[in-house]
Amino acid sequence: MAGRRVNVADLLGKPAAVKEQETEGAADAASSDRLIHVKTARLAPNPHNPRDSVGNLSDLSSIVKIQRQSLLVVTRAAYLLLYPDEAEQLRGCDFIVVNGCRRHAAALEYGRETLACAVNDTVARSRAALLRAALDENVERKDLDPIEEAKAVMAIVAEYETAKAAAEAEGWTAAWISQRKSLLKLHPDLQAMVRAHAAGEEAGLSIRRARRLGTVKGIEGMTAEQQLAQLDVLERDDASKKAAAGRQASSVSPEQAPAPAGSRRAQDPTTAGAEFAAVNSAARLALAVEDPAPAGSPAAPASTSDAAAEFTAVNSEPGAGVPDQRGEEAETTQQVLVDLAAMTIDDLAQVIFSTLSLDDTYRLADALATRVLEASD
Repeated sequence: MAGRRVNVADLLGKPAAVKEQETEGAADAASSDRLIHVKTARLAPNPHNPRDSVGNLSDLSSIVKIQRQSLLVVTRAAYLLLYPDEAEQLRGCDFIVVNGCRRHAAALEYGRETLACAVNDTVARSRAALLRAALDENVERKDLDPIEEAKAVMAIVAEYETAKAAAEAEGWTAAWISQRKSLLKLHPDLQAMVRAHAAGEEAGLSIRRARRLGTVKGIEGMTAEQQLAQLDVLERDDASKKAAAGRQASSVSPEQAPAPAGSRRAQDPTTAGAEFAAVNSAARLALAVEDPAPAGSPAAPASTSDAAAEFTAVNSEPGAGVPDQRGEEAETTQQVLVDLAAMTIDDLAQVIFSTLSLDDTYRLADALATRVLEASD
């Protein structure tokens, strides 16, 4: 009696090697959301991995004996629906590694023959989804440098019509995207300095300074030397403004100094006038009750409510109320504007942050970043 052919590897509980002629179709029919073992050689690293390099793999040398975490993979068919032009590049592979490229590289280097993989083709429902899945895992790892992160973010943004649409779909803010975009405007030599600083080298370029430089108009067309010269100009300008702000602050008298937030003098003139009318209406009310009008004076209002209405009407007329105080307030506001103009960007940001609520500060940052992104789209 003829029996069914059985693969010895199946009996041993080991994955069988996929025949070369089956490469084009066998794995393409694989279902999603299942854990399988795949020959290491049949796995392809993500061509769009956020990492520029897998780096030193010595920390993963133990993978030859034990695999502590499975790899997230998608089938070749699902991947090629998104990137059909990469078919030749992926010939001979059945699955594409989305998360776990370093583990895959370590398995190849140290000789592990098979790897446990979680197959999930829903990750490949769109280019943006695939790129985001790769980014999220790598962002959680401390050694993903700022430039790699920025490149990955902007690759995702490129899959949308606008940066604003990307921000809304991905749950980011316009400011967050703008900050990363500014890093990619720098010359590769300066980007290398950002990487160096992130790795702990003192001679590198801090992210804060790099982002500031990235906002300079025309910065993308400059050479590395020109960008460094522009950075020097920015820092000298900031130092000059900070010194000027310090001199102005020391020369302002207590009467000219800006009123503390929440004080009556710092209020909007219209609000201050209304408050003044309300307070003095109450005072007039009290006088009308406690001290009737003397003989020969204008007749007192018939009721306290009439008194309040009369006083409010008088003080609500154009030009009435507290004209002198309003004039002082206008002068104070003008003085504050001059001080702000002399501030550095960091000092101005601190003033805004200490004045606005946290929610309002976020809204302001997003509004500014949105305008920057719209101008550059």
